Amino acid sequence: MLKYVIKRILWIIPVMIGASFLVFALLNMAPGDPARIHTGTNATEADIEKFREDHGLNKPFLVQYTDYICDVFTKGDLGNSYKSNTPVANRIAQTFPVTLKLTLFSMVIILLLGVPLSRLYKN
Repeated sequence: MLKYVIKRILWIIPVMIGASFLVFALLNMAPGDPARIHTGTNATEADIEKFREDHGLNKPFLVQYTDYICDVFTKGDLGNSYKSNTPVANRIAQTFPVTLKLTLFSMVIILLLGVPLSRLYKN
């Protein structure tokens, strides 16, 4: 049993890397340019290019992703939001209590409804 649990826990690593790659790729393919959006409509091309250079947006996709993963694993840095220019980790920390409350509430509902309904189905 312990071997099974350890095996499942170790599978978390490739699943998380795969999920992060998929999300990173989808965001990369999304319409719009983060540099143009962040710098605003009155920005010059030099301002936009400086933003791209500062945030590594002028690098190839795989280099951007590798830099991101290295920062996550070595520094615990999830990067900054292009929208609010605040650290993503801070935003996650701000919203985590609400997420936890919703999760616990839904678990209670599932237990209160699911267990009695499973008994009805069993008979």
